[in-house]
Amino acid sequence: EAFAAATDVLERAGESDATRPLRAMAERLLGLAEAQDRAKDRALPHLRRSVELARAAGADFELAMTLRALAELGHTEGEAEANEILERLGVVRLPRVPLP
Repeated sequence: EAFAAATDVLERAGESDATRPLRAMAERLLGLAEAQDRAKDRALPHLRRSVELARAAGADFELAMTLRALAELGHTEGEAEANEILERLGVVRLPRVPLP
């Protein structure tokens, strides 16, 4: 279900600069769905694309969420940046995504 919903969002969003934050979120959700399906190799390209889109859009919250997702999958190089962004934005707590 998550795959279909996120894919639909990406298709409908198009390539407009204005939809970058939405596409960053959809790519993150696709990556997390792949990770939950135990397909880390398929998850990483979606998460990396999410980082690219979030940075290009200046969407700090989306960037932080994706950097945290990458850290939970063992790619911790952006974890400090994610924590700094979340602190700056005043985010106190986030839900934990269940990953295998």
